[in-house]
Amino acid sequence: MGIVSVGYEGEDIDLVTNTNKPRIFVKKDSFIATAKNLIKDSDITLKIVDNTMIKSPLGEIIIVKALSNGFIKVAGPSIVKDLEEVVNKMINYGAKNVIIDGALSRTSLSKNKYSSTCVLATSANLNPDIFKAVDETKMFLNILTLPKTKIDFNQKKKPINSVDDNILIEDENNTYLYIKGALTDKTVKNILESYNATKKLTLVADHPSHILLSYKIYNHLKMLEVNLEVINDIDVSLITINPTSAKGYNFDAKQFQNLIQSNTSIKVINVLEVI
Repeated sequence: MGIVSVGYEGEDIDLVTNTNKPRIFVKKDSFIATAKNLIKDSDITLKIVDNTMIKSPLGEIIIVKALSNGFIKVAGPSIVKDLEEVVNKMINYGAKNVIIDGALSRTSLSKNKYSSTCVLATSANLNPDIFKAVDETKMFLNILTLPKTKIDFNQKKKPINSVDDNILIEDENNTYLYIKGALTDKTVKNILESYNATKKLTLVADHPSHILLSYKIYNHLKMLEVNLEVINDIDVSLITINPTSAKGYNFDAKQFQNLIQSNTSIKVINVLEVI
């Protein structure tokens, strides 16, 4: 198994919320990408197998092999080509699977050609109202499982006035707009200002993780019957829930799990029950 993070994980205290965090436990023979300056904080016996020369704020990214079970801090690259290089190296060293940790907002995850499936992790941190937290989780799941577009955007190019470098394809009844880069609230507002409401609008992103919409704007698009599609899709193999929040409140674990499970056929598990 290989492990890499787009950010920094494994610290005892979350640097943002100042709350306790679970440490990262790895088993013998795992490959881990981390910053050289962090290996002194691990309690495993390890062997450095690759000095990648990739720089990070925490030092050079190295790949180590665990020679024993134990805990380690993980910090990996955030640039697409660097992430691909690290994953490729781990596979070449013998990792059969590589876990990439990161947030939906980190588009570098999507461009990694080795990212064949993902796990959606949600928690009470989303919203203190359990039903709103479930609704927001449903939104993220819907975005991650968006259908792959059937439109070939290489056949015709025409810029739309309010958005630069995007590709617009129209027929008699439909408008398909490929968004280069991230699809954000601001981008959507600009598009809708110049949208011809007589045609059915479909917004197409490169990948689900490029769709960075607020719950409000996402639902506004649904109300307008604007479709969302992607060029590159991804499989969601599992959903994990954490019924606790760093903000000091908790959900009823079974209720939270059941509410999410009732909306999907994808397996939903409570991480607190498998730790």
